[in-house]
Amino acid sequence: MPARPGAVTTAGVLTMLFGIFGVLASFVVGGLVAVLGLVIDALAGSTGDGPPEQGVTPVLVVAAVVVVAVGVLLSGLHVLLGVRVMRGGAVARVVLTIWDALLALAGVAVVVLTLVAALDGGGSVELVVLPLLGAAVPVAVVVCLWVPAASAWFAAGLRP
Repeated sequence: MPARPGAVTTAGVLTMLFGIFGVLASFVVGGLVAVLGLVIDALAGSTGDGPPEQGVTPVLVVAAVVVVAVGVLLSGLHVLLGVRVMRGGAVARVVLTIWDALLALAGVAVVVLTLVAALDGGGSVELVVLPLLGAAVPVAVVVCLWVPAASAWFAAGLRP
């Protein structure tokens, strides 16, 4: 039985790493939502319109939990797709291709918006590096999944 092509292994590993990074980023973004909410509460309370709210509001807790939960769920599914692709799952290959194509489009949109903001004086061009990486990794995964060796391996239904 032939071994799994290197392109499929590369696609699977990149997908799993991207998913693990997504889980970690979900917690960071959830924390940022909580901190931003606290800052907004503090600023609203300092205007003299009423007593400042102390502590974390229920809406803030729900927002942070939803951000983390959705991020962890989607990133966990991404990791699962990477595992399934490395095991020869043809359906996982198609789903991952569609998912990563959408991620790449979103990444390109963020890159363009970041560049526009930088050119308008509202940001730095260096800020485009992370979104560019976020757009490049899904493109690399899709390319790896559809090279001829990978296509032949998936078509033959061969498992490692």
